[in-house]
Amino acid sequence: GILLPEDYKNPKEHTIAKLVTFAPDAKSSELYEEGDILAINTSMMQTIDYEDETYHLVLENYVLGIIK
Repeated sequence: GILLPEDYKNPKEHTIAKLVTFAPDAKSSELYEEGDILAINTSMMQTIDYEDETYHLVLENYVLGIIK
């Protein structure tokens, strides 16, 4: 068996995110529009804190699908 702390929470594998922008040279750039709602692999999301703002970045190959 595996012992885990009592307050351990299993991280979500997937999350829903709103696309703010993307690189113009992205391979799938013709599929995306700013404002799209995406399903992404949470474990591959990178978080950057800059000037009191938090940004979440994900490579395009970890986008699982476009919701709308």
